[in-house]
Amino acid sequence: MEKVDRLAELYFSYHQRVAQQASQEEEEEDDDDDDDDPDAREFARHTRKLESGLFALRLVCANLAHVAIFSPGCRARLLEKLTQRSHTPAELAAVLADFAHDLGETPTTELEAQTQEKQLKLRTWAKTLASLK
Repeated sequence: MEKVDRLAELYFSYHQRVAQQASQEEEEEDDDDDDDDPDAREFARHTRKLESGLFALRLVCANLAHVAIFSPGCRARLLEKLTQRSHTPAELAAVLADFAHDLGETPTTELEAQTQEKQLKLRTWAKTLASLK
């Protein structure tokens, strides 16, 4: 159970960092009304999110999902930790769904089968997490 506690703490930490970055982005976007290329702005925004810990958050969520789905005791502990901090499994599911979506944007055809398999697994985990109560 200590491992679940540690993963939950990592989730809360990275979630907070990514949320802070997103709120800074919104403030800067309100202040900045440039006519820059929208694709370049979106790429820069996504890069800053990754730098703030988005990729680590996604990996932590994937690990939490795996543990929660396959271990009833760990699932109960995770749900307890989430409710202590006013988080929901749906938030974990949203991170996983976003991760699966981004995996789908990989243009490499030789990895297509592996990517689709990972996408399916992440989407399945996201749906399962969203249904936990």
